[in-house]
Amino acid sequence: MSTTEKINIQLIKNKFSEIKKNIEKKIKNTENFNNFIKPMDIYSIDNETLIITVKNKFIKNVVETNYLKIIADEINNTFNSLIKVSLIAEDDVKEKIKKENTDEIFSLNKTNIKENKNFDNFVVDEFNKEAFLALDSLTKNNVTSNFFFISGGVGLGKTHLLNAVGVEMFKINKNKKILYVDSDEFIREIYDSIINKNNQLESIKKKYENVDLFLFDDFQFLSKKTKIIEIFFSIFNHLMKNNKMIVITCNTSPNNLVGFDQYVISRLYLGLNLEIRKPSVENIYKILCKKLSEYNLNYTFQKEAMLYISRRCNEDIRKLEGLIFKISFYLNINHFSNNFVSLENVKQILQNENEENNEIYEINPNVVIENVCLTYGVELKMIKSKSRKKNISNARHVCMYIFRKRFDMPYEKIGKYFGNRNHSTVIESINKIESLILKDEKLKEYIEKIYKNL
Repeated sequence: MSTTEKINIQLIKNKFSEIKKNIEKKIKNTENFNNFIKPMDIYSIDNETLIITVKNKFIKNVVETNYLKIIADEINNTFNSLIKVSLIAEDDVKEKIKKENTDEIFSLNKTNIKENKNFDNFVVDEFNKEAFLALDSLTKNNVTSNFFFISGGVGLGKTHLLNAVGVEMFKINKNKKILYVDSDEFIREIYDSIINKNNQLESIKKKYENVDLFLFDDFQFLSKKTKIIEIFFSIFNHLMKNNKMIVITCNTSPNNLVGFDQYVISRLYLGLNLEIRKPSVENIYKILCKKLSEYNLNYTFQKEAMLYISRRCNEDIRKLEGLIFKISFYLNINHFSNNFVSLENVKQILQNENEENNEIYEINPNVVIENVCLTYGVELKMIKSKSRKKNISNARHVCMYIFRKRFDMPYEKIGKYFGNRNHSTVIESINKIESLILKDEKLKEYIEKIYKNL
């Protein structure tokens, strides 16, 4: 007998007040209970999952992180059931009523795609524009390649973009077979079938081979897993042969992958390779504006406060979301009555934030590196390399000088920026530029021009 046959939504609603009282006893925090748990309501039962409404996306995140297991356990203990529990923000409920029916939601869920990560809430800027345009074209069937390899650092929105492609493709054609999987889930699925000897390997391969759009996240974690890589490329080759669409994300470009043989690297260059670069402070600021609007927090943030948050994120969008939740959580539990959040408020909230890099710079130091590299005709990656070619060394020395004089950056941190060079090398480089400025008027003017542009 299924879970939903044992219990129905009305039965849960009748008992929900009692269930919430039991939850309050377990979390032992009246204030958090009143803010996060008490306002919850039953929304629906869908595919043997109980969906509960919460006030907004911030509260949804807090409850999912801290209390969801307690809620699920209490419901299942009450009804002697194994029903799953999921949360939805009230704004999302309104959006669903407008745009989707239950059958469509269920179909999208079967793809493993997170519908809240879509093109509508993906902020496009110079650092990710190429990747976005390419994948947007893929959904419109307006591209020559059916395989895309998207690389970029941690927390830059690769997973969001991957999900957004699936959501958009589903909107356009609900008959398309779409499947999203991250490397962790893929590895676990394959290993389980091998270890348990349950003859499921062929059916797992067929599951992926039968899709129209294959979305694979975090390819780098397949490193040194020879059997997994072999199975992955069996699926990959089948899809390519049948002209199916493939999008893979990775934390680095194929040439920089470690633990893969040359065959794998060459296969990854069959399609279009695109990079999501590190965002600037200005990019992060735009994303912050969008996020604050989405979360509907009913607070107005001072521009200087928002810039401070943006600088503190150190080019990491995922970290930005964490800081938003931390600030919002603080404002909620402290019943912040003033709707205006100032720079001082934000500094106070984040004062105990334990960070590896506590320095907050008015300008992103990478802007300096980009400017200097352009002038000296040097690739960005070369300035942090071990190369001692004259133009590369000169560019590196100028950057070190500006980092010290303009940002008052510690020598140790400057060294880390440039390939972990030691303290004495950094000082020697800065002293060299100081001496050259006294003799070379053009160099002096050039550095002053950079200061002015900053």
